[in-house]
Amino acid sequence: MTHWPTSLMVLMFIAILGVLALDTPQSDVAAARDDDAAYEEELVKGKDLLRRREYEDALKSFKRANEKRDKKSAECFNLMCEAYLGMGAHKNALESAEKVLEFAGDDKQLIVQAHNNRGLALLASAERKDQKKLQAAE
Repeated sequence: MTHWPTSLMVLMFIAILGVLALDTPQSDVAAARDDDAAYEEELVKGKDLLRRREYEDALKSFKRANEKRDKKSAECFNLMCEAYLGMGAHKNALESAEKVLEFAGDDKQLIVQAHNNRGLALLASAERKDQKKLQAAE
């Protein structure tokens, strides 16, 4: 069995670490930064559209932003819920509110907003059904 000098072993170890470091390119870091910028850009765009009551376009922006977070952004789902409420799509609003609760973690503000939006969607859908019943009774 050959005994390697300690200094040669240290150099080999450093060389191996260098190869491993090259295996995780800096482009991954740059791509993550680009995704963060695109995420923020879509959120700002969507919020502006939501404020102007352009619900369908706002929804598209929030969905694109959510794609940048692997469809796990509680913030995006919350904003999608608000867009669905504006569109009168109560079932979709309820589904989005449930996703907010699933991904919000410890964010109490998002959790409260999700419960509030869920209540608004349930109330609006119940009122809608009552209107249909009233019309049928006339």
